[in-house]
Amino acid sequence: MNLNIMLVDDEPKVLRGLRSMIERSGGDWYIAGEYKNGVEALAAVINQKPDVIITDIKMPCMDGLELVQRAREITPDIKFIILSGFPDFSYAQKAIRLETVDYILKPPDYRDIISSLKKIEQMLMERDSKIKEEGELKLFKEKALLQLKDKFFMDMLYETAPGHSTRKVPENECFYKTFALFIIRLDNFSISVFHETEEEMDMLSANRQKVQASVYKRGGCIVDLFDGSFCCLLNQNHESPAYIKTVAGEIHRELLESGLDSITIGISKCYSSPDRINAAFKECLYILRNKVFYEKNSIILFDELNVEKSSAEYPLDTEHKYIEALQFADFDKAVGILTELVDKVAEISNMDPIKFKSHIMEFVIVVMHNLFKDRFIEKMKFPTTNEMYKMLSRLDNKNDIQDMLITYTREISEYFNEKNKTACRKVISDIKSYINTNYFNDITLRQIAREFYMNESYLSDLFKKETGESFSMYLSTVRIDQSKVLLMQVDLKTQDIAEMVGYANSRYFIKVFRKLTGMSPSEYRERILNNG
Repeated sequence: MNLNIMLVDDEPKVLRGLRSMIERSGGDWYIAGEYKNGVEALAAVINQKPDVIITDIKMPCMDGLELVQRAREITPDIKFIILSGFPDFSYAQKAIRLETVDYILKPPDYRDIISSLKKIEQMLMERDSKIKEEGELKLFKEKALLQLKDKFFMDMLYETAPGHSTRKVPENECFYKTFALFIIRLDNFSISVFHETEEEMDMLSANRQKVQASVYKRGGCIVDLFDGSFCCLLNQNHESPAYIKTVAGEIHRELLESGLDSITIGISKCYSSPDRINAAFKECLYILRNKVFYEKNSIILFDELNVEKSSAEYPLDTEHKYIEALQFADFDKAVGILTELVDKVAEISNMDPIKFKSHIMEFVIVVMHNLFKDRFIEKMKFPTTNEMYKMLSRLDNKNDIQDMLITYTREISEYFNEKNKTACRKVISDIKSYINTNYFNDITLRQIAREFYMNESYLSDLFKKETGESFSMYLSTVRIDQSKVLLMQVDLKTQDIAEMVGYANSRYFIKVFRKLTGMSPSEYRERILNNG
């Protein structure tokens, strides 16, 4: 490694000798400066920033021991080699107390100087390695904490019974301070479920990183809703709408400057308990569904909307799940969600048919806005808003209205099923290839979902639909198949093989192996060797 070395001695002959030793050493060592006393050297320390100072102990103006003390006050990490023409033990004692690397008698021997510098070089390399490891560990811990916060936040968004959860809240004060949820929507995002080209994947990754960076630097947490929207929790110093809009304005400006072209930000009311995350999420969804009535690039506060009580009770999270199910062409799931939504709309309408139809029509408009804003979707395949309104107005029975919506759901689902078919096969094929080449790493469904920009639950369903087995079973099968090959090498221990195929716990590896093969790894090895 490079060493910047400062030489300090009042004898020119000694300075010349030290310079010659260092220059012919062959090491990446450079002389930062040569000085005849401690005063000159100390003045140069700030600018030169040497790694090592080789200094005489007896000099005019300021001796070597005082130089050590005072230079350490400026730069604590400097290493010192003391030269002395006096074999006086008291000097050596002082040098030891000052933690100098070496105390060398004059005239200095070449081997002693080079040995001391190599010792310092090794010390600095170990220090740099430790700093790097500590930095990497710190980043790993910070990333793990962010992921833990985001995981808890995502779970709470969809919490069905706030206040009755048995889920342990992370020991993180951000969930207990006053917070608001921000929903950040990329206005021009394409709603395609699967993104096939590298360019699309790179763009998605870049967009996510930009939003994440803006949220994380403000101490918040974030969930990707996989529809061009991100829901974020950010703490607020106070609940003033002006203050909250200022924060949103900063984020908005930051993201536009980073290259995103049009962003709408919706903001919930302020809360101070994790039990209210789900309520705040519903407010954000209400803003999101009503953004159709606002200009792009807007900042919308829930408190500024004219929200009727019935609208606040509207099952926005259910509507969100319905749209998501249609995107993934999951007809059965979409119908189940639709039935739940229609029943809820009937309940909040207080059996008023006008209000009921009004809510249903509003629901249809929002679905069409969300699903058909993509320029690649052939809108002519589906009824227009006017046609849907006419059909709805002719019906006067809840079951007939529900049947009409189910027919509509089937048409949309079949369209997306056909549209996604090729992409489905490709993404599952890519995921299988990823597993086949990375089985020895710590792989989880959540990590794969993030890697391929998919919703975790839908990836799980899609994987089983396309392969006939669950994600975890496929991963286990690949790992066990690889372990069978390794078991033929008799010098490998079971624990080593477990680690080589991705199992940190050898007992769990043995359990999975027995489940898939009907025997333990050692029994399998014995059978193979005996038959071989």
